[in-house]
Order: sequence, then structure tokens, then C-alpha cells
Amino acid sequence: MSDDAGKLYDLLRKFHTAMLVTHVANGDVRARPMAIADTEKGGAIWFITNRESAKVHEIEKDTRVLVVAQRDRDVYLSIIGAASMVDDRTHVDRIWNEAFKVWFPGGKNDPDIALIRVESLEAEYWDESGTNKVQYLVQAAGAYFSGNRPDIKEGDQHGTVDLQS
Repeated sequence: MSDDAGKLYDLLRKFHTAMLVTHVANGDVRARPMAIADTEKGGAIWFITNRESAKVHEIEKDTRVLVVAQRDRDVYLSIIGAASMVDDRTHVDRIWNEAFKVWFPGGKNDPDIALIRVESLEAEYWDESGTNKVQYLVQAAGAYFSGNRPDIKEGDQHGTVDLQS
């Protein structure tokens, strides 16, 4: 796994929810908050949903999705991906969280459960947490008082990750 892919995975694990954006029939897009059920080191993201939901039908027609996540005011992700519907009860068992029972009263064996797997293709992140936050604040203060923009370099604080190669 590349350093960039590792950075993406480390950031993904900080999030519990994200906005899943799908394409609708007329070409518009629709976004909705989703609980992140699982993440993989290669950048794949798993969601649990109802198999008759609109998002399932939208993904069946157009697999292109965008996943957007924000944690407080310090970590942001934007991921372009390809979504697929997966019917795998073993995976449901592995990632089941009792909080999902709110949406699936039958528990992990609820027949309405469907899995969405988003294969991350390209991602962009902004990480201003921990020491990055201190670096950013120093840069921002310097920029404010000098009248220049902060000099934020690609790397720890901001970067893009191409996962297609």
C-alpha cells in the first residue's frame, strides 16, 4: 500500500458517517448521510442500507458516487468512487453494529439489508488535526499578519490520492 493510500485509510478510520452522493435518473445528484460500516486498507468503504432504497436503484443505474466526510473543523475527505451492491451475509455478520438495529429491526438477519461497497478511485483530503493543526495555525497567523496566503504544501495536511494505478 502506498503512503498516500495508507494516509487515506488512516483518515477514513476517523469517520463514523459520511455523505453518499449518487446520480439520479434526470442527471441531478442526491446526497444523504450514511453510517460508515467498514473500511478497507485499499480505500474501499462499506455502507449498510435497505435493499429497496432509492440509493440502491440509483447505484444500479449509475455506479459513480462521491463520498464526502467532515470531522469537526479539522479533517475533511472527498472521495470519487465506483459503488456496487454486494449480497454477502458473512460480511454483514462481520461488520454488524447493534446500532444498525434501529433501521433493521430483524437484526443482522433482516432480509432487507443490502451492502454498498464503494471502491475509492480518487481522493482528496485536508488534515488539520494534531500537529498539522499547529502548523496550519502558525501558517494562517503568518499569512494574516503579512497579507500573504498560507503556504500549505501537499503531504500531511493536504493531498490527493489516485487509487486507480
